[in-house]
Amino acid sequence: MPYFKTKDTHVYYEKRGSGPLLLFISPPGLGAPVFEQQRELENDYCVVTFDPRGNGKSENGNNHTSALENWVEDTADLIDHLGGNVILCGYSLGGTPAQITALQYPEKVKALVLINAFPVVNTLLLFVKFKLGIWSSYEDLRSVIAKVLSISHTKKKDQQHRISANIKKSSSTVMKKMYKEGKKYDGRMNLPNIACPVFVVYGSADILTRKYVKDFRKTIPLLSTICIKGGTHQLPTKNADEMNGAITQIKNNL
Repeated sequence: MPYFKTKDTHVYYEKRGSGPLLLFISPPGLGAPVFEQQRELENDYCVVTFDPRGNGKSENGNNHTSALENWVEDTADLIDHLGGNVILCGYSLGGTPAQITALQYPEKVKALVLINAFPVVNTLLLFVKFKLGIWSSYEDLRSVIAKVLSISHTKKKDQQHRISANIKKSSSTVMKKMYKEGKKYDGRMNLPNIACPVFVVYGSADILTRKYVKDFRKTIPLLSTICIKGGTHQLPTKNADEMNGAITQIKNNL
């Protein structure tokens, strides 16, 4: 299994295909298995997925520092390990470290793709989802999270098993910190400073994050939006064909 070395730990990643580097960041726990349907992009891209530190197959590293800062630094280290700048795709809470990486390391990010992502948690539904994630981590009920998230993302039993196993392997301490710091983060003031092209891909039926498309439109200068009609929050799995098609279009527009 491939790992790369960060400053203080080893992080698991998967790399398939050839072409422009396409790097996906998942929400806590889900890791590489949630992007299995994106392997269809391997003919157009070099598709890279990974488990953030403390998640899935990756080591925990230093848990006494900021989980969000570690997430960003490990992403930047992985880009260096890959040897080129990337099209960076952040899904849901994975969109938060993606935004920060694009801001702090503009030379490493060719384009930013935000998939049902958000710049701040200020709606009731999203707030409740984060509180449940934090509470479940406190109680170490990862088996409950694993079952709910795996079933909500896919009907494929084998993929459900891999997503569930990834979550169960994850550190409850790290996941809790990811949720807590993600809930507090407000990046709206920084969005105008993103220098690369930004593509917001969202589902028309996503009640959790659809509202945030307006925030992105108001603040990001080089912004394109792609609406997947009928798409739910789980675009990478439930609307994989449409999302993959949108990402293929992005390559043609760069």
